[in-house]
Amino acid sequence: MAGKKAAGKIVTGLICYFLVSLILAAVGFAAKEKVITILADDEWATKRMLPVIRIFYQKHPDVKFNLVNEGYDAVQTKLATSMGSGVDIPDISTTSDNQVPQFIDLGGLLDVSDVVMPHKDNILPGVWPWIEREGRVWMIPCAFNPSLYYYRKDIFDEYGVEPPANWTKDFMEVGEKVCQDFNGDGKLDHYLGAFPDDLLYWLLGREETFSKDWKTGEPNFVTPGKVEIIEWARDVNKKGYMSYGTFQNPEYWELMKRGVIVAQPIPTWFQGYGLKTLGRGPYVEGRWRAALWPGWNPGDPSPGGSNNAGWFISSGTEYPELCKELLSWIMTPEGGLLWCLSVGGLGPSLKSVLELLADTNDWFYGDQLIWRLVAEAGSIPNNFRYSKNFPVLFSAFGNTVKRVIEKGMPVEEALKLGEKEARKAIE
Repeated sequence: MAGKKAAGKIVTGLICYFLVSLILAAVGFAAKEKVITILADDEWATKRMLPVIRIFYQKHPDVKFNLVNEGYDAVQTKLATSMGSGVDIPDISTTSDNQVPQFIDLGGLLDVSDVVMPHKDNILPGVWPWIEREGRVWMIPCAFNPSLYYYRKDIFDEYGVEPPANWTKDFMEVGEKVCQDFNGDGKLDHYLGAFPDDLLYWLLGREETFSKDWKTGEPNFVTPGKVEIIEWARDVNKKGYMSYGTFQNPEYWELMKRGVIVAQPIPTWFQGYGLKTLGRGPYVEGRWRAALWPGWNPGDPSPGGSNNAGWFISSGTEYPELCKELLSWIMTPEGGLLWCLSVGGLGPSLKSVLELLADTNDWFYGDQLIWRLVAEAGSIPNNFRYSKNFPVLFSAFGNTVKRVIEKGMPVEEALKLGEKEARKAIE
């Protein structure tokens, strides 16, 4: 009997062992693989995030990444749709400052104050306002994109002009001297770049002229400042000093390579993507320079920061701590420096990184220490804010500019129509 009892205990133990093993195997089989989806525009999710991911893999080899790139507009539309529906929201994504209020309103962003606040004193003054709302931080900044004015120093020197210090006076004087028909063929030999409608609100005296509208979200288009800016855009286009429309087309880059376009007002992403890549032609190395963005009126200071870019973590992610750990590396001097150099053209958001780059000479700009210029722009306080209605206001204002420049509509009439469209869309 004792033997039978012992055998029974052994059989029972084996059964329990196998049952436990089966349960554990089932649990292990059913355990969900850790996959973090990163959605971004251009090559940000793949090429530009890879250095950070490689370092992260050393500590977390079990985490997999789903990296998705799309065009900027497609990414923003997808994010707004997914946040509104709660379906297919990526764990991590990137956006510009003008979209942040809308995404906060949709409840799609995770508070990342614990990642960013320890670095507050190291963040440029021009960056801080767009990542913080209501005492909380929603974005991990990775790129400061100040407004600069790029110009061909050799050609400006030839005609005895300096880069404009303000728009309403100096810019026209530069245009009068540089944009002439010197060879008598009936066409201007040079012009000072191209501007799309967004440059008018985004860069030209943006603090004073547009701050109230974009901050409150209420369209108030018919103001003396906006009338003045659009009249300036109309006149500079008629004179031929600047063209209107996109500067991202093959014809534009060919004119730049040939030295027909001799200046361009644009944020700093242009220095790597535009000048050094698409617009790079023979004999231009060392001849381009950059200056701080001109003030709107004589004596006005540069408006400082332009748009900025950063990463956010979805409020619905299953892996908030892993996402924070991944992105927190960008906030270190080493991470910020690697990110800046891998992107090419965008300024870093950290003072410590700009200090590391301060004495770095960029061969393309001759002897100019261009990172010092970026640091100077970043030191200018930026109080500009966007509201959740910004996309609507932006679209309506763009239509206003097109009606004036392309269709010849009177400025105030176009502004009234744009304001009416914006109010209707908001309602």
